[in-house]
Amino acid sequence: MSDNPFVGLTKFEEKNKLFFFEREKDVENSIRIIQEKKLLVLNGPDGCGKSSLINAGLIPRLKNGFPGRFGNEWAICKFRPSLSLLTNFCNALSNGELNHNNKPNPSDFKRYLKLMDEGAIGLKKIYQESTIKSNKNLLIIIDQIEDLFNFEDDIDNKIDYKEFIFNTISRASQFEDTPIYFCISIQEKFSKNLTNYNSIQEIISGSEYKIGKPNSNIIKTTAKKIFNKEKIFFSKDFYKKVLTDFGENNVDLTDLQWFFHRLYDSNTKNQTIDVNVFEEIGTVKNCLSKSYESFNKSLSDNEKLLFKNMYKLLMNVQDNNRLKNYKKVKEICEYCDVEIEVLQKFLKKLNSVFKLKFEVLPVTISATGILRTHIEYSDYILINYENSEKYIWEKIIKWKEDEEKYLNELLNLNQIYKNSFENNSFIPENVINEYSDKNRRTVFSHFNYKSWPYNYGIDFNELDSYYIHCAEHYKKTNREKKEKEEKDKRIKRRRLVSFVIVSILGAIFFFAESRYNEIRRIEAEKLNAEANRLRRKAENTRDSLNIEKQVADSLRDQAVTLSEDLKNKSKLLEDKSTRLENQTKELTKANEEVNNLVSEIREDKDSINTLKDLALETSLTNKNLAKESLIESSFGPLHLKLKNSSELFQNQKLDESFLRQTINDGLVLVDSFNRVSKKIYGGYGRETEDMYLFLHQALILLEGKKEYSETSMSLFRNKNREEIRSIDVLNNKIVFGGDNGIVYYQDNNFDLKAFNLKNKAFNLRSDKISALRKTDPEIVLAGTASGNVFKINLDEEKVTRIHKSNYQIDKIHTDSDKNIYISTSESFEVFNSKYELIFSEYFTVSYTHQDFLDEIYISSKNKIFKFNNNNLESIKIDINSSESINTFDMVYSLKDDQYVLLIGSESGKLIVQNSKTKNNFKLAAEKIIHSDMITESYLDYNNRTLYTSSLDNQLIKFRLDSYEAVGMENENSNLTSRFLSQIILDGNKKPVRKINKYLDPIGKERIITVDDNGNVLSWYADFKDLITKVKELASFK
Repeated sequence: MSDNPFVGLTKFEEKNKLFFFEREKDVENSIRIIQEKKLLVLNGPDGCGKSSLINAGLIPRLKNGFPGRFGNEWAICKFRPSLSLLTNFCNALSNGELNHNNKPNPSDFKRYLKLMDEGAIGLKKIYQESTIKSNKNLLIIIDQIEDLFNFEDDIDNKIDYKEFIFNTISRASQFEDTPIYFCISIQEKFSKNLTNYNSIQEIISGSEYKIGKPNSNIIKTTAKKIFNKEKIFFSKDFYKKVLTDFGENNVDLTDLQWFFHRLYDSNTKNQTIDVNVFEEIGTVKNCLSKSYESFNKSLSDNEKLLFKNMYKLLMNVQDNNRLKNYKKVKEICEYCDVEIEVLQKFLKKLNSVFKLKFEVLPVTISATGILRTHIEYSDYILINYENSEKYIWEKIIKWKEDEEKYLNELLNLNQIYKNSFENNSFIPENVINEYSDKNRRTVFSHFNYKSWPYNYGIDFNELDSYYIHCAEHYKKTNREKKEKEEKDKRIKRRRLVSFVIVSILGAIFFFAESRYNEIRRIEAEKLNAEANRLRRKAENTRDSLNIEKQVADSLRDQAVTLSEDLKNKSKLLEDKSTRLENQTKELTKANEEVNNLVSEIREDKDSINTLKDLALETSLTNKNLAKESLIESSFGPLHLKLKNSSELFQNQKLDESFLRQTINDGLVLVDSFNRVSKKIYGGYGRETEDMYLFLHQALILLEGKKEYSETSMSLFRNKNREEIRSIDVLNNKIVFGGDNGIVYYQDNNFDLKAFNLKNKAFNLRSDKISALRKTDPEIVLAGTASGNVFKINLDEEKVTRIHKSNYQIDKIHTDSDKNIYISTSESFEVFNSKYELIFSEYFTVSYTHQDFLDEIYISSKNKIFKFNNNNLESIKIDINSSESINTFDMVYSLKDDQYVLLIGSESGKLIVQNSKTKNNFKLAAEKIIHSDMITESYLDYNNRTLYTSSLDNQLIKFRLDSYEAVGMENENSNLTSRFLSQIILDGNKKPVRKINKYLDPIGKERIITVDDNGNVLSWYADFKDLITKVKELASFK
C-alpha cells in the first residue's frame, strides 16, 4: 500500500490538499469573505480543522489564481503568535514572500521589527517598500491567535500585544490603496475575548465564519477516494457502526481522522473490512484509548513513569475557562526529575505515534515555520485536541480522578494555611492532628509531593513549612503543658515529703520530751514518797535527833530543786523543738525557692581618570593620522583570519605555530597603533572595536577554547543554564544568584561558596532570586520573584524574612544610615535599619538608581522622581512622551559644573541630558544603540565608561572621552560622535541582566555581567590589561 494519506492527530498541510475532502463549501465561503471584507475570522472548537482548512483549502485555492485588489497573485505570510507575537510576525514577513525572488533577506527582520512599532502604518510601509508592490496581494495568516489569551500569564512583556495586533488588523484591512488581507483563526472558547477590543469588534461583523462538524458524507467520500482505490472495502455492518459513532455529537473530526489513520495502517489490499477490526484498533470512539494502551505497553518502567507524571502535569482539572494544558520544558524536567535529553528522546517517541497531540511550542518560530529538531528549556509542551479525550484511556481517567481528589485536599489545606497566616494565628490543633505529617504527605505522594502543588500555583514549601511550624508549636505547647503538670506533681510530692518529715521529727521530739518528763515525774514521785516516809518516821519519833530532821528537810529541798530543774529542762526541750520546727520550715521554703529558680532558668533561655578632550585639540599631523588609519584597517582582516582559523585549530588541522605567528604579528600592530594613537590623543591612545575583536579572538584561541564563556574570563557557569538575575559587589567580593535559588559568594580567599536559600529555614522550591544587595561582609539581602526579601547571615547560615511583597523584587538599595530601598514593577518601599516600613508608594516602576551621593531616583514610564524626605519629587526631563525609560545613570561634570543624565530607553536608544541643578534637564544627544530594549546600564566613574545591555544579547562599552563637556556644545551631531563612540563586547549568547565591577585577586579592574544562560563573565575595564594578558598567553616579547 502507498503512504498513509491520513494525517492522524495533526493538521493538514498544503501537500495534503488532495486528501482534504468535504470542505469545498467552507473554502468558497472563506474566499468570499476575504474578497469582500479583507478580513476572515475562522472560529470553531478545538480539533474542528481550522488550521487544516487554511493550509489544505484556502492557500491552494488562492495560489490557483483568485482575484484580489492587485491581480490574481498572492504573497502569503503565515505565523502563529506563540509567546512572542511581534518577533514571529516579523519572522513571517521576512520569509521571502515580499521579495520577487522569494528568497529571504537577512536584513529585513530588524527593519520590519522597527517599522512595526508604527502598527498598521508600519505594515503599509513594509508592503510599499517591498518588490512585490502593485504586483501581488498580501495575505497575512495568524493561526491560533488564541495564544495571546492562553499564554497571557507567561508573556513576559509590559506591552499589550493583543491591543496592538487588533488595532493593526483593523486599520490595515481598511486601507483602500493597499491590498493587505488578513485571516485569523481562533478557538471557539476564546472568541468571546474579541469583544473586549473595540478596534476588531467594529469590523468583525460579516468577517466571522464558524467551522462546524462535516456531515457523514466525509466517510463515504473517504471510502471511495482512498480505501476503495486501494481495493479495500467496508462491510455493511462496519459502515453502519462508523456512521453511528460519528453521528454522535461528542465524537469529532480528530477521532475520525485517528480511526482512519489506524485503519489504513492495519489493512492490506483486496479485502473487505468488517466489525472484527474493532477488536484490534477500537471503534471511532475508543480508538485513541487503545492506541494509548498499546503505546504504554511498549515503554520501559522509567518511560511509563515519565509519561504518567508529564500527562498529569499537563492536565487541566482546575480552570475550565482557560486551557492551561501546557508547561515549560524546564518545569517538566524539574517536576519529573529528568534531564532534558531524556525528555527529548521520550517526546520523539511520543510524537512519532501521536503527532501534534503532544506539541512542542518554541517561544519564537523561524521565518520558514520549520521547528527545531531539539528542545530547549524555554519551549512549551501542550496537549492538543481536548475533545478527542471524551472516551479516553482508563488510566488517564484514573489519573484525572486522583488529581481532582488530591487537588481538593490540597486546596483545603492551602485555604486553611492562608486563613491562619493572614490572621497571624496558628492552624487549629485538630486540623494539624487530622493532617499529620504522614497523612499530609500522602496527599502529595501520587505526584512527587515537593513539586506537584506548584502546578496549581501553590507554594508547597511555604505551606508545608507552616504546617510543620504549627505542629512544632503544638508539640512544644503540649510538651510544656506536660512538663508543667509533672513539675506541679513533683512540687506536691516534695511538699508532702517535707510535711511527713517535719511530722516525724515533731513526733520524735514530742515523744522524747514526754519520755523525759515521765522519767523526771517518776523520780520526783519517788523522792516525795521517800520524804513522806521519813517525815512520818520523824513524826513517830519526835524525839529523834535534829540531824534526822535536817536530813528530811534536805531531802525535801532536793525534791523541790529537782522538780524545778525538771520544769526548766522541759521548757528548754520545748524551745529546741520549736527552733527545729522553724529550721525545717525555712529549709522547705529554701528548697521551694531553689526549685522556682531552676524553673525560671529553664523558661527564660569608581578617582575619576579624565579622558581629556584637550587631546582632540592638540596638533595632529596628517602623517600620524594616515598611519593610525592604515594600522586600524588591519585589525578587521586579522580578526576574521583568526575566526576562520578557529575551527581548523580546534580540529588540529592548523599548526599552532602559524596561529601564534598570526597573533604576534597582530600584537606588533597593536603596539604600533598605540604609539601613534598616543601621539595624537595623549594618554594610552584610542580603543577601537576591530582591535578589541582581534584581541578577544586571540584570547579564546590561545586558551584553547571555542567560546569566550569557556575562557579564564568566565567566573562561573551554571551547569543547568538557569538564569542568573542579580549581582552585587562589596569590598571586591562578589555575590550573585538567580533561578536556582542559590546565593553564590566569594569568601576572603576569593573562593566561591554557595548558600542554598531553598534548603534553609524558608524552603522556596519554585522561587527565584531576582535582586541582591550585600550590606556587610557577612550580610546579604536577597529579593525573590515571589516578593520575598530575606536577610542572610553567611557566617551563621541564618535566614530571616524581613519583607513580603505581592510583586517580584527588582532592586534593593541601602544607604549609609542602613535604610533599605526596595522596588518592584508596581511599588517602591523604604525601610529603616530595624526593617520598619517608613515609606511606600504603589505605581509603575521601571528602574531605580542610587547616585554617588547616596541619593535615590526612580523612573516610571517617561518620568523620573527623586526620593527626598519621604516624598517623591518629580525631576523635569526633556524626553518624548512615547519613550519609556528602562535604565538611567547620573554623573556630575566637574569641568562644566553640571549634571549629566544617561537614559536607556525601551526602544534601544541612549539619551543624554544635562542640567545645572539636578532638575530641568535638557536634551544634549541621543542615538539608537541597541536593536531591542535596554535592560541594564552601568557607569564606571573611574574609567569614564558606560556599559549597556539589551534583549538583543549585546553588551556595549562607551568610552566617555568627553563626558565632562557634555551638553556645553550646541552641535549635537558632533557631540554624539564624540560622546557615543562604542565597542561591542562579544561573549554573551543570551540577554545580560545585571552589570557591575570588581578588583580581581591580582588587582585588575574587571566588568562583570550575569546573563540568562547562567554565566558570570568578566571583561577588563582597562584595555591595557587585555593587551597584557594576550601578550602573556602568546609569550610576546
